[in-house]
Amino acid sequence: MSLERSRKAKAPSGGIFGGAGNSSPLFGTLQRGFTNVLRELEQKKPQLDELVRTADSLRDSPIKQQIPAKVTQLREHWEDTSQKVLARKSQLEELEATTTE
Repeated sequence: MSLERSRKAKAPSGGIFGGAGNSSPLFGTLQRGFTNVLRELEQKKPQLDELVRTADSLRDSPIKQQIPAKVTQLREHWEDTSQKVLARKSQLEELEATTTE
């Protein structure tokens, strides 16, 4: 589900998620939180790219043998973090969908 669609998704009613017919403050807060984390990751991507460029330029330095491994580790960590946030957001959206049925 796109970020825009997820913002407009109906909140569940009843139970711990709010009264009948009320929007869910829990889901709204969680969705905003995940949306903010994703936005922050997108905003920090240029910084990651700059770090990678800097690391590439350091390949001629005495520590050049360590750089490729560190760059790979940084990229893997970045991707892992992004995937975990997206997966958790999807789980939240699926939970919300099942509670509104």
